[in-house]
Amino acid sequence: MTRVLACCAALAAALLVAATNAGPARGQQKPADKEMQNTDPKVLAARNNDFGLALLKKLHKPGENTFMSPTSVSTALQLAAQAARGDTRDEMHKAMGVTGLDVPDHNLALLEALNSRKGVTLNSANSIWANSRMIELNPLFEAEAVKYFKAEARALDFAQSGALDTINTWVADRTNQKIPNLISVLPPESAAVLVNAVYFKGQWQSPFDKKETAPADFILADGTRQKVQMMQGEPTLKAFEAEGRKAVYLPFGKADATKEKSAKVGMWLALPAKGETLEAFAARLDAAMLAQWQKQGWQREVKLRLPRFGVRFKKELNDELIGLGMKQAFTGGADFSRLAKDGGQFFISKVIHEAVLDVNEEGAEAAAATAVVMEAGAPPQEFRFDADRPFVVLIVDEDTGSVLFAGLVHKPESK
Repeated sequence: MTRVLACCAALAAALLVAATNAGPARGQQKPADKEMQNTDPKVLAARNNDFGLALLKKLHKPGENTFMSPTSVSTALQLAAQAARGDTRDEMHKAMGVTGLDVPDHNLALLEALNSRKGVTLNSANSIWANSRMIELNPLFEAEAVKYFKAEARALDFAQSGALDTINTWVADRTNQKIPNLISVLPPESAAVLVNAVYFKGQWQSPFDKKETAPADFILADGTRQKVQMMQGEPTLKAFEAEGRKAVYLPFGKADATKEKSAKVGMWLALPAKGETLEAFAARLDAAMLAQWQKQGWQREVKLRLPRFGVRFKKELNDELIGLGMKQAFTGGADFSRLAKDGGQFFISKVIHEAVLDVNEEGAEAAAATAVVMEAGAPPQEFRFDADRPFVVLIVDEDTGSVLFAGLVHKPESK
């Protein structure tokens, strides 16, 4: 009897130790990790801001306009990361700065916060398009995408002529037709396309008077001047100045009667110090600088002059994302085995991003979309042919197969 009791006590102790050491189940959080517990939308937003502004710097070329959506790119890639396992997911999360977060829960919190804005139009939407000729989505991945990213999951035959139009129409419809052709080519061998679209439209809290808009000079980086339609006004805005740099915040929507000039969405405009290039200023721009403007800016009357303008930017982001540390996802070593029901080898072949902005006297309208195109297998290896050593040359009649000329070149003669 004593031996039985001893065995039971040992078993109970072992079970207690096992329960204590076991990792948390899905949905449970580690008490020591406050950010894992805290699904405040600001937590993920701050991480996305850092990643997005770092990507902006990678994309920018001196003298050229650059415009992108950190929210759209981050959301699309975090959705793609849900289909990944092991090192591939870890590396993607590290590159995006979201290691340690419960990414699905945080995405859901941020998505719900953004889509609940009043006084402006703000929508973020996700979709997954699976090539019905190649794969059936993994039910677990699909369920997570629907629950935490509110994604629409659809099967589509990529070989059909209308497949490309179907995806582009989805994007156009969710960006108020601002981005009608996000994807130019949809290879039939692609396994899936994951898409995020963000659309915004808002009226200034203090609109510009169109009668005050007049032609004026805009001084380019090289000192030359360009004529623009310059809007003018003297609104009361949150403003910040330090080390000669200036920033102002233009809120959208009606002012909250309980808190004058408050707004949920607004536009920050910032100027480098005199003699400082935009590139030098942009190199220092990060989420911490934005937070400083937000916390230390104060309300004051601003004599504001702003061009009526528009900008559009489109680019494949592969090289820039690889440069930020997201390498494995684009290689044959990628593990996206959670994408398909039957597993398989997949890699990201393209990340396409397009963003557009229009600013006028009434307000601003902006849209962005990001497509993550995934293919099966491994990317083709680069094929190089450097004729920098002796080589063979043949001139052949293709129809008959006749070798018309043949030669062995040991020492090319200069021409």
